[in-house]
Amino acid sequence: MKNEPNLPNVACPDSSGESQRREKASVASLGNRHRRLYECLWTWNRSELQISLELETRTFWFYSGCANFFDPNCQNNKLF
Repeated sequence: MKNEPNLPNVACPDSSGESQRREKASVASLGNRHRRLYECLWTWNRSELQISLELETRTFWFYSGCANFFDPNCQNNKLF
């Protein structure tokens, strides 16, 4: 025989409807937590992408500047 978890019987609520109210409140609370978590992760991911893009752009310009500086065919490779 399987050990089944002791879960409340939602299909047969008590006469006061308290179990349904608790269930609805629990689902609403869980929904709010998921929404806040999603917003937090979305904001964090957006800021991470923006930082990553800025760093990649800076790195690109730095290396392209170095490549131009050391390129013997480039006319703009003056130090001063």
